[in-house]
Amino acid sequence: MSDGHRTYISIGKQFSAHSFVTRTSGEYARGQTHSNTAESFVSFFERTRVGVFHFISDKHLSRYLDEATFRWDNRVPTEKKTPSGKKKVIMRPRQFKETLLILASRIAGIQLRRTDNWSIKDIAVV
Repeated sequence: MSDGHRTYISIGKQFSAHSFVTRTSGEYARGQTHSNTAESFVSFFERTRVGVFHFISDKHLSRYLDEATFRWDNRVPTEKKTPSGKKKVIMRPRQFKETLLILASRIAGIQLRRTDNWSIKDIAVV
């Protein structure tokens, strides 16, 4: 899903189910088609960059994106009432202990070693 920018339409042809909304004509959603989730993630990543990372190098961009994606995927929906009485869902981060358990389950069997120049290298367990 994307907006109707011509760049996204050509990229979307590579996917079997790409749909888009045309914002220039005032269309912001059509059924389940919208770009709100993508815009929300970009906003989340920008806040993470400013508040946590402070600087992102091109060399390690994929690692920063992996961490931001992990944080995004491990949010918990919490229902809250607004002052006007309406229900609103707020996505909150998981508790630290839960996050550690998830991370531990994903790294089982992975070994990290220091290289000669003190960088870190993944060593697969055979």
